[in-house]
Amino acid sequence: MEETESVDYWLQKMKSLRYDWKDEIPVRILHSDSRIKSKARKGWFVGIRANGEEINNLGLMGKASFQLYGEYLEHYETEWIHRNTKPEDIEQGNRVLDSIIQDLELAK
Repeated sequence: MEETESVDYWLQKMKSLRYDWKDEIPVRILHSDSRIKSKARKGWFVGIRANGEEINNLGLMGKASFQLYGEYLEHYETEWIHRNTKPEDIEQGNRVLDSIIQDLELAK
């Protein structure tokens, strides 16, 4: 089994997105050269999307998480990719992460 297929690998990645990034939205817009790990950055949302896709492809995502993840993708692709991040966007991303983390912990 490759490392990228292990539950521990994905659990670590999702926990990092959930707990190592700050929920607060900074006053100024953060650009890609910023080292600040803020959930207001589009990169955080892309991380959830890309990692969630891999976790789903590996069959590690439960039904409830899959539904939350689908709603997240729809919201991301149709609405807030084109505007600044709002607190509700971060809350939605956190809910997706919490659900997927729970799935991964149960899969250990």
